[in-house]
Amino acid sequence: MARHTRKPQAFESAPTGLLTDGAPIPLRGVAVEARLQDLATEVTITQRYHNAEAHPIEAVYVFPLEEGAAVCGFEAYVGAVHVVGEVKERDAAFEEYDDALAAGYGAYLLDQERPDVFTASIGNVPPGAEVLIRIRYVAEAALEGDALRFALPTTVAPRYAPPEDRVAVGRSPTEAVNPPLAWSVPYGLTLHLTLDMPSVIRAVASPSHPIAITLDSTTGTVELGEGITALDRDFVLLITLAEPHAPRAWLERDGDRGYVAALAFHPRLPADTVPAEIIFVLDRSGSMEGSSIQEAKNAL
Repeated sequence: MARHTRKPQAFESAPTGLLTDGAPIPLRGVAVEARLQDLATEVTITQRYHNAEAHPIEAVYVFPLEEGAAVCGFEAYVGAVHVVGEVKERDAAFEEYDDALAAGYGAYLLDQERPDVFTASIGNVPPGAEVLIRIRYVAEAALEGDALRFALPTTVAPRYAPPEDRVAVGRSPTEAVNPPLAWSVPYGLTLHLTLDMPSVIRAVASPSHPIAITLDSTTGTVELGEGITALDRDFVLLITLAEPHAPRAWLERDGDRGYVAALAFHPRLPADTVPAEIIFVLDRSGSMEGSSIQEAKNAL
């Protein structure tokens, strides 16, 4: 995960870690607790920081989430104080946050920069205090062949931005989704994933990381084989079931308003009855200027 201050330094000279006025704040670590119940995923990301400065600071960090994820919880713990986030209109939330900073109060803001990029601002962290930020989201697991695919993004990859997004009063849109990065940082990721499947779990594998697995018929747990690992690539897990495409339904009570039902099924169609259609999508964005677009056309 990449981090930056409210006024980021130049990309080429950016120090590592979460910054405040150029001084690093030690990040004690990132812990992920996740639960995969059939196709439904619930993930809680916890990050712990420590303000080693002699004065209150404001910290801003950028982190990735799955594009289809829905954030359903944002909490901050500063000492004995527990703050629970509320959903508000974007402009109103920024105004309230800035007013709290000006008045000297602690303030916490979570903002969606892009569908899969979020920014959390932690204001007026007291000297010597530890801050624990907890973000909870839900998402739907994907299918990859006969396996369920669980993915945990850990880095915000550099993104192309048109020239008009590179200039702005204050932080530009380019800086918002391209925070300073470093290839080596002094903190890592721990992961604990609980599996609760509708049929017997036949296999669990990760093409991205070594893992430690405990299985018991339809349930199991997964942890990182190395205990703590660097946040340098997405964590991917594939779960193969004895009945991978069995139809199933879920029923949940919606308070006093009734029930909500969801149905999942994967139709099996004979190969010779499926029309064969191939669609090529060609990137025509600004990054393809020059000879790149012509070479792509030649390849097609």
